[in-house]
Amino acid sequence: MNQSRPNPTVQSYLADESNSARVRFFGQMASLAPSPYNTQPWHFTFLESALRITPNHVRRLHQADPELRGLYFSLGAALENVLLAASALGVSYELVIALTNDKPYLEVHFTGLELQPAQIDFATLVAITNRHTNRFAFLPQALPAKLVSYIESQERDFICSRLTINPSKVALLQGYTQEAVKQIFSDKSFK
Repeated sequence: MNQSRPNPTVQSYLADESNSARVRFFGQMASLAPSPYNTQPWHFTFLESALRITPNHVRRLHQADPELRGLYFSLGAALENVLLAASALGVSYELVIALTNDKPYLEVHFTGLELQPAQIDFATLVAITNRHTNRFAFLPQALPAKLVSYIESQERDFICSRLTINPSKVALLQGYTQEAVKQIFSDKSFK
């Protein structure tokens, strides 16, 4: 898997005048959007003059995002990058939002992929590509078994390596967290 960060530029947009290449440019801009834990939980379908963005449930965080809130925020952020880039390049588009239960998607139909060089907003394009987040490809990796064994062997109260769904244990952990927050904020030296 290529871990290099996408670096879409106006030059790369101008280099290939085919609609499919220009739509791929917008897919690269979308891929630079923030997502929870950089999971990039989206899938792009490149059409002749449209880009479809759909959820990629394989990459969603089942435990951390059970209600899919982060996943859908990520899709919105990817869409926002596309719309900002299109506006910055003076490219017109139509937006289709299909929020069905079985296959929701966002689709941007570009109605004019030609550039008007005098209208290019370089500052917006640079801002999209220079965000301060990790944009490397998502690599699903398990922790090394030796490290997991070591963490689990520790008998300290401050190390927690298991997810609990037992309601009494969850309540106990919430109580510990609330008490810790109270102690931190009651400490005048804490800044």
